[in-house]
Amino acid sequence: MIDREKELEKICKIIKSHSGICVNGAHTEFLCSYIKKRIEELNIGCDEFIYRIEHDSEELTRLINQSTINETYFFREEKQFLYLKNYVFPKCKDRTITIWSAACSTGEEILSLAMLCEECGVKARLYGTDIDSNAL
Repeated sequence: MIDREKELEKICKIIKSHSGICVNGAHTEFLCSYIKKRIEELNIGCDEFIYRIEHDSEELTRLINQSTINETYFFREEKQFLYLKNYVFPKCKDRTITIWSAACSTGEEILSLAMLCEECGVKARLYGTDIDSNAL
């Protein structure tokens, strides 16, 4: 199992080095329970699991997908949308802008941006990406 601090630390370092995700706080407990469940499913020990995530890209992708938060909803972080509407977009009416939502999960934020651009009369190329392949 994953009872040792060093094993968890090594797994978290692997996650961070491949995704940039820093697992901490309450999310660490969630990740530990996923790892324990996955180790039981595979009927292997923690050392073998670490070996797999280091050498099997599918297993690593599965772990990274479990490491993401995936919180998304329309017009999330309302203050940011109001700032765009009131201060940024009025300056952008005469040109096409590019907006990238880098961690958009299933896309509600980027769709919110599209609606806001339409409402404000702003032409934009919108891109939404996420590291979680299940979310995409």
